[in-house]
Formats: sequence, C-alpha cells, structure tokens
Amino acid sequence: MNNYFQPSTAFYVLLKREIKRFLSLYKQTIIPGVISSGLYIIVFGHALGDRIKNNQELADAGGYMLFIIPGLIMMSVLNNSYQNTSSSVVSGKFGGDLEDWRVVPLSPQSILWALALGGLTRGIVVG
Repeated sequence: MNNYFQPSTAFYVLLKREIKRFLSLYKQTIIPGVISSGLYIIVFGHALGDRIKNNQELADAGGYMLFIIPGLIMMSVLNNSYQNTSSSVVSGKFGGDLEDWRVVPLSPQSILWALALGGLTRGIVVG
C-alpha cells in the first residue's frame, strides 16, 4: 500500500488548526454570514415575497420563502467555504506558513484537502 494518500497525524493537525482558526474568530467568520443571510431573507423574502404571491406555481410549491431559503443556505455555505480556504492560503503566504506546510511530511494533496475540509466545516457551521 502506498502511504502517500493516507491521512497522517500532520493532516489532522492542519485540519484542526483550520477549524480552530475560524472558530476563534467567530465574530469575523460566522456571525457576518448569518447576518448576511438574515438580511437577504428580510429584503428579498418579505419585500419581494409579497409581490410574487400572484404566481400560481410558486404558491403551489409553498411560497416564496420556501423557495428562497435553500438557495440562501447554499449561497452561505459556498461563500464561506471559499472565503475560508482562500484566506488561509493568502494569510499562509504572507505569514510564511506555506513554507512550514511544505516542510511537514504532507503531500500537496493532503494540504489541499485539509484546507478544503476546514473551509467546508466553516461553510456547514454558517449554513
């Protein structure tokens, strides 16, 4: 078996570091996403939802709010996932962490997966 693609302790440490990073900055990472989704629900749900009630297909499906909420959840998940991963890479470049990650016995794929799973975790928490 090739151990190159199997998760190692360093992978889990990097993943844990990513999760702790956005949880420790919850006022900057989690709360703005929740507020943004809430504003979309208020603006589009209540302001436009009353004007779209005449649409029979939308009324049969449960109304505009049931239509818009899944989209807002997915928008929040995707935006926060991308923001977390990109901010980790950019801050790692300027902070010198990218060089540290390359010294650790991790494959580039493991580093990529740890950052991506950290972003996915942030997206799910905000969603």
